[in-house]
Amino acid sequence: MTNSSLYLVESADMYPDGPALRCEVMAGAMMSSRGGRIARGLLAVLFVVAGVVAFLGVHATIVGLGAVMTILFIFWGAIGVFAAPAANREIGWWVLSIASLTELAMGCWSRVR
Repeated sequence: MTNSSLYLVESADMYPDGPALRCEVMAGAMMSSRGGRIARGLLAVLFVVAGVVAFLGVHATIVGLGAVMTILFIFWGAIGVFAAPAANREIGWWVLSIASLTELAMGCWSRVR
């Protein structure tokens, strides 16, 4: 770790913003290192290749995104269905229940199709 990044990490303790600022300072110190630049470069190449593959295989991309959305709808809908009764002391908890049941129904409907 260089002296400047060490200074940034130590100076984060002086601010009352807490963990958020510390994480930002640490991420900045990590990304200024050689390994961080290499990791960002490799991720950039990976995302460009994924974009080209998605552009060339449009049908497979749409089917794959639909499958991911189906899983997310089912997962978040199920979590919401169980969380809504736990939040019954809050005003409008029934909105969460209706939205969760709708998400769950959409996920199951899209899975069938």
